[in-house]
Amino acid sequence: MAHLLELSHELLHCIFISIEPVDLASLSRTCRTLHSYVDGNRLLHKDIYDARYDQLEPDAGVDWQARIHDLAKLEKLLESPYAEVKRTDLDFVARQISELLKSTTVTVDDSRNVQLLADAFMDTTNLDALLCGSSLFSRGGDLNKHSAARTEELRQT
Repeated sequence: MAHLLELSHELLHCIFISIEPVDLASLSRTCRTLHSYVDGNRLLHKDIYDARYDQLEPDAGVDWQARIHDLAKLEKLLESPYAEVKRTDLDFVARQISELLKSTTVTVDDSRNVQLLADAFMDTTNLDALLCGSSLFSRGGDLNKHSAARTEELRQT
């Protein structure tokens, strides 16, 4: 039986493009050989991006490794159950969401970027942490003084 590191680079590439962006860093930390394969591998990072998100314009001059790193961080923040963690990185989250929406190249109904964000904002923790952290909320209310409307009909969801 062949070991993973004995496989050709082409087979490794085919395997690794199916992993989640957040798992790429873990993969890179397993051993020096995998770290040297993953680190700086522009094609691998681009293919992981294209498999998960809406494709960007060709030759957009993107640093694919940094882009995947930022999107993995965004997804981890959005999946976190801790509202304070989300509020702390509000500027980062806002920038990444803006980039995802700007890079939507298909109709909204077919967009993987829009679907990813729609799924993330089904979580009320994200709504509360990120919308209550906005400048509009800080001017209009205080999280300690204001609570959600009493009924579902009165809430703007």
